[in-house]
Amino acid sequence: MTTAHTTTTIQDPKAPAADHDTDLDRQALAWVYDLLDLDPDQRLQRLDALGPEQHALRVRIQQLMALDEQLEAGTRQSTAEDPWLGRQLGRYQLVERLGHGGMGVVYRATSENGLPRPELAIKLIKRGLDSEEILARFHRERHVLARLHHRHIASLLDAGLAPDGRPWFAMELVGGRHLLEYCDQQKLTVPARILLFTQVCSAVQHAHQHLIVHRDLKPGNILVSADGEVKLLDFGIAKLIDQHAEEGARSTSAMMTPEYAAPEQLLRGAITTQTDVYQLGLVLAALLTGSRPSWPDAPRDPIDGSVPVALPISLERQLQRHAESEPAAARHIAECRSLALPALTRMLKGDLNRIVQKALSTEPAQRYDSAAALADDLQRYLRGEPVQASPPSLWYRSQKFLRRHWRAASLAGVLSLGLLLSLAYSWREAERARDAALQTTLSLDLLKQVFLGADPYAAKGGRTEATDLLQEVRKRLLDSPDLAPALAAELWYQLASAHVSLGQREAAESALQQVLQTADQALNCQGWHCAAADQPTLWRLAQAARARLVFNRLVLDQDRSQLAELDALIAAFRAAGPGATKELAESLQFRVSYLFARGEYDDIDALSQEVVALNRRLGPDNAPGLILALGSRGALLRGMDRTEAALVAAKEAYELMQTHESTVGAGVWLYATQQYAGALSSTAQPKMALPLLVAARARADALRGEDSEQASALTWELAMTSEVLGEFEQAEQALKRLEQHQNTLAPANLAAVFNLYGTVLRELSQAEAALGKFDTAIGLICAAPEISPPCAVVRMNRVEAEIQAGQWSIAAANLALLAPTIEQLGPRGQRRLIAARLNLLAARGDAAEAMMLIAANDALMRDGNDLEQARLAAVRASLAEGNGDLDAARAYYAEAERHFDAIWTGLPPIRKGVREHLARLEAKPLQ
Repeated sequence: MTTAHTTTTIQDPKAPAADHDTDLDRQALAWVYDLLDLDPDQRLQRLDALGPEQHALRVRIQQLMALDEQLEAGTRQSTAEDPWLGRQLGRYQLVERLGHGGMGVVYRATSENGLPRPELAIKLIKRGLDSEEILARFHRERHVLARLHHRHIASLLDAGLAPDGRPWFAMELVGGRHLLEYCDQQKLTVPARILLFTQVCSAVQHAHQHLIVHRDLKPGNILVSADGEVKLLDFGIAKLIDQHAEEGARSTSAMMTPEYAAPEQLLRGAITTQTDVYQLGLVLAALLTGSRPSWPDAPRDPIDGSVPVALPISLERQLQRHAESEPAAARHIAECRSLALPALTRMLKGDLNRIVQKALSTEPAQRYDSAAALADDLQRYLRGEPVQASPPSLWYRSQKFLRRHWRAASLAGVLSLGLLLSLAYSWREAERARDAALQTTLSLDLLKQVFLGADPYAAKGGRTEATDLLQEVRKRLLDSPDLAPALAAELWYQLASAHVSLGQREAAESALQQVLQTADQALNCQGWHCAAADQPTLWRLAQAARARLVFNRLVLDQDRSQLAELDALIAAFRAAGPGATKELAESLQFRVSYLFARGEYDDIDALSQEVVALNRRLGPDNAPGLILALGSRGALLRGMDRTEAALVAAKEAYELMQTHESTVGAGVWLYATQQYAGALSSTAQPKMALPLLVAARARADALRGEDSEQASALTWELAMTSEVLGEFEQAEQALKRLEQHQNTLAPANLAAVFNLYGTVLRELSQAEAALGKFDTAIGLICAAPEISPPCAVVRMNRVEAEIQAGQWSIAAANLALLAPTIEQLGPRGQRRLIAARLNLLAARGDAAEAMMLIAANDALMRDGNDLEQARLAAVRASLAEGNGDLDAARAYYAEAERHFDAIWTGLPPIRKGVREHLARLEAKPLQ
């Protein structure tokens, strides 16, 4: 169910008034605006909140509600339909009633020539509400919205007055759900909710930069579309920050939503950008805890009892209160955030609570300076960095440092403890203790270098800084002859893993060779200096290094002679028993990668299942390993076109990641999200995939940088999903970004990028530019003399761009060359060939031959998917129209539109053209 937004604001019922009756009517009318948006039970609850001293206000509200009901009943009796449906307002025709609220009714509309304008809605003010104050508000909102152009703010397209004098707006139609409803329905995690909230902050910051304060920020004024895009609504009571607007702003300062009002609004104080920051804090608190903040039982301001004089209770205590009064509801709140209640309670402690409390300071000067500053602190929280809302103490910053680097810190603690214990030994062990101290100091220093700086996932300077640090670690390892061989082997292996993560094969293999050498030294070491030389551990370490070296030669160098050695290692790990479970899982994953690269799919399913089972066997501490194994299985199955099975594996990985979100690394979070979104998109659920990809890429950008492997992978998934939805402009932006970072992509991946880029440009009617992209892809993937299936597909894409560019002779020659290979791809390839030939005939004006081609292949073409059927119907419509058969053309255009509607949310040129032709033909009488 989608929601079409209607404006709802109410006036403070305690506002002082010089004229009691006039003020009472104004207050009652404002309450009615709000109550009309609620169901009957909610209306009664709101009215029951009015105390005995407000009896007169309640009576007046009930009178106005009864009058509104009479008017509605009269309308229903006079006509079975809305009397405005089908009528004209300005240049627009009202075609569908979307909803109504306290201020008026919202309609879907089309332009006067009958062509639908996407995302267009008309908001018509209710009869009886066209007072001077409402008209002034109407003109103010029109002026405010005209100044704002932001992707997260609903745009004003037009405005005017109806024949009876009522104001109306033509606005961007925002279909979606209110912020809290959307997040709960999607069961978004706390980090995902924060990322969505930063979109709201971006919109508010844009308004502030244009000297506009919203003043009515609340969850009901924030909608989220199906693709995860936030839209901020209702600037009807916004304040323009300039001297000329000040008087008018104060005169309407009582217009507000009391539950989401800042103290200065309730006290008729100065309205500033910090007013919006306070309201953002209230929204954030509701987003995190499921309800608006509560305040402690404390004295209230004597001027207005509704104004808090202290900070609200902590987020943690807010949730605990809820759990004490309504345990089931509190558990549901946690489940909607994909957490258990205790885990959510812990997460709300500390920094998140401090951020909310700073935003909700009663003194505006103590709040965040801007909405951007609030968003920046939330990004700091997501990155695990110290936040501005917390005191800059050494202890606090040390805690944040240790949490970001807990693995290294844990090892450091163990080693330090070992050093302290060694000091308690007898004098006879003094020499050994001194040497242990040397080993501990050196290893701690190295561990800091490897894990705290050189880890490519933690380094803030990107690949260059990480590489430099790794080189320094390598130098220090080589210059440390006194390092125990067992410890050296472990450190060399960690160094090799870091190089593998960065895709630095040569450096990784050099470190792996050092693992083999130092492990061998440790196994043959004599004396106490060989402490920690645990033979089974060293054997597994050496064999794991050997398996990685074999994988490189087998898969990367395509040296099949290495397969026997990999199989021997797998057998050895099996024989080693449970202690080698992790190494067995990794070596089996290497074999799966080898089979997949060769296109030998028969054994992949079983082996992949075993890899997952082995990771399960490692227990709850191996949650990251299990998540990666499941995600990898999903990726493999997707590549094998087993999309439903891929979704099962990817979904489990994603749900497991959410369960362990507080302990798994960001890289695991990003990988699981990418695979789940990709699986959704491949199973015809791209609309669900898009918001996940948008949120994940934003996090990857913040944590890793735009050129990181994770960000590029998510950008690729985003491009593919956008292309499936027909959102070609969005796909182009993603591909443009990948092109800018193409030096980080492997040749095969780069070929896929340029192939999709060409396809997207062709869909945007940029044929010449598309040809260039296809040529780049062909240069990367068509090196062999023979035409392989992947090469043929890219060349086929180029043929379609050639037809669009008017290069018909070239296209015909290439079609004849490609036909034998394309036909081998099965029915879909055959349909592709027919479609290309049909497009070529239509472009040349050979209508008769084109119709003969359609008739000869009618049965095959009817089996096509929605996109194939839409394109075929569009061609048939064009041919029919060219032959003067307007009735048939009209029917075919309508058929094309139905198929496009089933798959695309975007409006690319071909779909836009179909709509325009259909609208023009529908305006003509039937033949």
